[in-house]
Amino acid sequence: MSVNDGMLLNLIQSINNELTSTKYVNLSNIIYRVYIDCSKDSSISDDEIVKVICNEVNKILINNNSVYCAIIKNNEYSNLFLQFNYYIREVAKYYIKIMSLDSTKFDRYVEISNGNYPSDKIIKSEDLYMSIEQVQNTMELLNEAVRNYYDLYYKKRLITVFSDEEVIEFKIKESELAHILGVQLKKIVNEPKYVDLFHITQSEIDAINDYTLDPLGNAALEVLTKIVDISNGNLLQSEEDRLKKIKGHSYGIMHADEEKMLKNYSKINMKSKSFLDFKPLETLSMAFNLPKNFKLIRQSKVLKTNYSLIVSKNQLSNIYKYSSIIANYDEENNRRYFQSMFVSKPEQMKNYASISVPSISMEVALEGDDGSLFGYRNFTNEEQLNFLKEVQNDLDDINIQELIDYFSNIKTKKRRF
Repeated sequence: MSVNDGMLLNLIQSINNELTSTKYVNLSNIIYRVYIDCSKDSSISDDEIVKVICNEVNKILINNNSVYCAIIKNNEYSNLFLQFNYYIREVAKYYIKIMSLDSTKFDRYVEISNGNYPSDKIIKSEDLYMSIEQVQNTMELLNEAVRNYYDLYYKKRLITVFSDEEVIEFKIKESELAHILGVQLKKIVNEPKYVDLFHITQSEIDAINDYTLDPLGNAALEVLTKIVDISNGNLLQSEEDRLKKIKGHSYGIMHADEEKMLKNYSKINMKSKSFLDFKPLETLSMAFNLPKNFKLIRQSKVLKTNYSLIVSKNQLSNIYKYSSIIANYDEENNRRYFQSMFVSKPEQMKNYASISVPSISMEVALEGDDGSLFGYRNFTNEEQLNFLKEVQNDLDDINIQELIDYFSNIKTKKRRF
């Protein structure tokens, strides 16, 4: 039997369709999670990590996927099985390449993106300098994050039941995707070099500079698509000379044009990684409903409406342990829309918790706009208790009385789905 790439893609899609009903969601998520676990041990080489990923992914698929089991049991499909394992190895190598980064540098990216500049107002070039390969990896991260959005969240909504029995629907708008991933569109469309590079039209420039001209955000999506499509070509070439000029030099934050360019890359890198790591269908989350007139970070605007923070522990940093997506409440449609993403230290989470009683996720469903079910998680009592213990260790003065009450009455809770 001859096997072509089309058959392999169909197999992968079939497996992903079945996996969405489990905690693993899709193959990329499985591979990513196994990679994160392996990379915690610095003594394991990249080649060894790839082998572990292949073995672990095979075990998970055998236990959770009938399509994959049928392939293994039928000798007629041995060639397809070999190709599939080759795919797993290649994706594992890809994740190792784009996700690996010195933890200190990732923490620096978070600091710069959150506007927490050092007191001396100077950042040394080695704090932010990216080689051409790192720039390439950053843009591939952006590509992967955009693909992840369309694989999992496009035309879908997350429906979450929290421990306070509140049921909240969340949706990621296409128009907000660039902002969530750290792509500063206004800076791009107002820079002649990028306007020429990405063939940005005057109507797109006008729409991004004036939200009222394009309330649906179609222009933002068009420009993001252009940036992603070109990321493996001219963009890298156009930035190479500027990157080389920075190497080995120090520069002031407020005046150097080079810093602005580096800040853009570091923000895209950090935000894209955080978005790929943020998996509410796989890991538990907390919800903080923030009051009006609250300022999230030093450089952010004061919140003029009802916001929620959906918070989970990330696998990216031992200092900035919590990733949060901001959900803006749309009263007219009775829905919250994911609007921005950032990474925080536990002490910052304490501040949010001090003004908002937290709740934790019990159930999460991923539904299409037409009501069809694409994924579902019913978190076990053990998972919830372990998560609560971790949160207590990090946020020692958090108000968890409502969570304690929830667990004391857990047997009486009814599942929604």
